[in-house]
Amino acid sequence: MINPNKERISAALFHYPSENMVISPLPEFVKDGKVKYRSISYLDFMKQIFTQQLDGKNRVEVLKLDQ
Repeated sequence: MINPNKERISAALFHYPSENMVISPLPEFVKDGKVKYRSISYLDFMKQIFTQQLDGKNRVEVLKLDQ
C-alpha cells in the first residue's frame, strides 16, 4: 500500500546464483524428515522454466515428490 504522505523509493535488485547452486527445501520446513519437494540445480530449474509445459500446474507443483 502506498503512503500518500511519504515519498517512496524503489530499487530493482537482481540475484543470479551459480548455475551449480542447488535449490532445495529449507531444513526448518521439513517436518519429521519427510521432504515433499525435490532438490534441483539452478541451471536445471532455469531450463525447466523456459522449456517445460506446466499442464495446469505451477512451478512449485512440478517439483513435488510423489508421496
